[in-house]
Amino acid sequence: MQRTCLFALASVFLSLSASAQLTLARNGGTIGQSLTIEVAGKANAAFFLLPSATAGPTPLKLLDPTDPRSLEVGLDLTSLIVVGVLTTQPTKVAYPIPNVPGFAGLTLYFHAFSFPGTKYLVSDVSNPVRQVLGNPNKWLARGKVLSVPRGFSTLSQLKNGNHLIAAGGDADLATFTFKAVNSTEIYDRDRQRFTPGPNLTTARVGHQAARLTNGDVLMIGGVDNSGNVLRTCERYLAASNTIVPTGSMASPRFGHTATLLANGNVLVTGGTSTTADTTVMLNGMKKSTEIYNPTTHTWSAGPTLRRHRMLHAAIRLPDNRVLVSAGLGYTNLIFIKIPVTLGECDIINATGTGRSSGGSHRSARLAHALTLLPNGQVLATGGAALQSFTNIVAIGKAETFSSGSWTATGNLPTAVAGHNVTIAADGRAVVQGGLTGSLTTATSTANCAYYNTASRTFSAAPAMATSRALAASLLTPGGQILIVGGGGSTANRALDVGERLFH
Repeated sequence: MQRTCLFALASVFLSLSASAQLTLARNGGTIGQSLTIEVAGKANAAFFLLPSATAGPTPLKLLDPTDPRSLEVGLDLTSLIVVGVLTTQPTKVAYPIPNVPGFAGLTLYFHAFSFPGTKYLVSDVSNPVRQVLGNPNKWLARGKVLSVPRGFSTLSQLKNGNHLIAAGGDADLATFTFKAVNSTEIYDRDRQRFTPGPNLTTARVGHQAARLTNGDVLMIGGVDNSGNVLRTCERYLAASNTIVPTGSMASPRFGHTATLLANGNVLVTGGTSTTADTTVMLNGMKKSTEIYNPTTHTWSAGPTLRRHRMLHAAIRLPDNRVLVSAGLGYTNLIFIKIPVTLGECDIINATGTGRSSGGSHRSARLAHALTLLPNGQVLATGGAALQSFTNIVAIGKAETFSSGSWTATGNLPTAVAGHNVTIAADGRAVVQGGLTGSLTTATSTANCAYYNTASRTFSAAPAMATSRALAASLLTPGGQILIVGGGGSTANRALDVGERLFH
């Protein structure tokens, strides 16, 4: 009966023009709201959009016995199949989600195809789309989503919209113990799952990454399993889904930053060349910068920073200059280096060839986050500050950078360092997790907060199911925030679980 129904519908459109590439996009997934599927392709092409509560597969030989392709949907919701003709603009199909809290965790599957084809009855088959449902203003725990526990990893968005999460592992900075992995995973934006990616040559944790203009990802420095700080770098080749070694930096670096410049080069700043203990770490601290040329695969010296610094932050501004912010530094007392929390900032010009002052923070900080807001301002949140030579405590102060100066905002509800910040679909900055209290005995928190750009204040957001810091988070195509991995307490425990926030 289902085959007869589909074939009858298909025959109606055989006289219409064939389509070019057919694509699906989605927005929504919150229970009690609508889930919108956008269908795009060549104008005047006929399409079928099939929703399902299962991943199928449904073979297209039901329509054409010679067609070997399959759809990643079942035929359980045939009454909700949408048939239409494409125009020059994407066709939007809204599926109201009933206000049933028990639907949380249910996944809906969508696949589309177009008529008529030349080789087969079906012309193009779209990308498959999956969307998990969740209750409004709540986190939905997704259980184990990563193949291995990993914190202190890097997450880079690829040109195709997928994300590469690379290496990481456990890192106990109180005892300078590191347990790195060399594996990577790729988050499939359509299927909403992580799959294994290529391995790095060297296991590393606390490294940095930057996506290059051509879509490759450069992974830089970090610490290996023996506690050695690395100068080596590796490059993910997007075209072949492989990782290869590339040029090494002049200096080993941990606690550094990496920023893509407007000219396609990568700027690396600061860091330290050793993690043996606090004194040795200070001796290895850098104020040098290096610049990677993706064409020649080589590094060259960049501008010198005003201060030696590590555990600082950097971000590219709307005018393409790079703001280098605060961090851990030191001051000399006779022949002894005394650690200090920095407030000074530097500005590196757009080409990476010069440095100027970036003013000073209202509150000195390290291990903080910088976030570019939709209004063009930079938001600095949390971090930590030295209370004594050996005691670093999380802070709740925040401020924004604009026109060369910093202005204080309201405080965070919870003082955190090593947290994540993601811009939500509605433009709000969402602060997630982090380390609280003294970082020598710190524990991670599940607390989250919203930043309101208009009022310049923070308010409590729904708490996560799992406390975490040093995690990886992203905005999904459906508009939810997905956070995975992390951990970050001094108990040497990384996480492999994830969860997502629905609005």
